[in-house]
Amino acid sequence: MLAPMSFSRGLDWAPVWGLARYVREVKRLRDSLQETVFLGEPLGATQVVLRDVPSDGVQYATFRNRCTGLRVCILTNSRNEPRTLTFEGFEGTQAASVRVYAPFAKARDVKLPAVITIPPERLAFVEELGDAR
Repeated sequence: MLAPMSFSRGLDWAPVWGLARYVREVKRLRDSLQETVFLGEPLGATQVVLRDVPSDGVQYATFRNRCTGLRVCILTNSRNEPRTLTFEGFEGTQAASVRVYAPFAKARDVKLPAVITIPPERLAFVEELGDAR
């Protein structure tokens, strides 16, 4: 729940338009991945292989789709500057690519290892493709 000014204002208040727009876009992405991210099995910070992870600001959580077994990793950057890391892949798979979703950008399939830059105070979703296990 978002409540600007301790519930005195709504999301139509001009100073929070940017935040409201971002939240709407993240919800759109999450909804498109809901079978895994919302209804799936939470795995925590496991089952992905990352390299060159900055020492601070980046966190992640992985979820598994209960029907397909495919996973999605959500990468977050809590710092005020971009953070770049290398996503090597999901553990236990030989997949050659993943799909990366970021707010206000078209989803893109990228070959592994994938260099991913997360803008300041933003997130990215990385989706496992197919079953190359």
